[in-house]
Amino acid sequence: MEYLTKPLTEEEIKKMNYEASGVIPVSLGDLMYYDQEELLDMFSELLIGSCSLMDISHKVVGVLSDGNEVLIEVSGIVDPEEIEE
Repeated sequence: MEYLTKPLTEEEIKKMNYEASGVIPVSLGDLMYYDQEELLDMFSELLIGSCSLMDISHKVVGVLSDGNEVLIEVSGIVDPEEIEE
């Protein structure tokens, strides 16, 4: 399964009509350490490069072969004013 190795670019987010989605790898340690709000901020950072993702939904869609990271499909709404310079 393909997953993001860096956050989506502004252009990619625009092409998605500011409804960003993607699969991100997250370590099991992070999933156990952080509370829900911190995890959502981390998912947002990994997906779009900032904590401004809203209405976040997420689900586990796989595990990397090393067994130390899970793949999480994340989606949400991006406020255009938050990413445009």
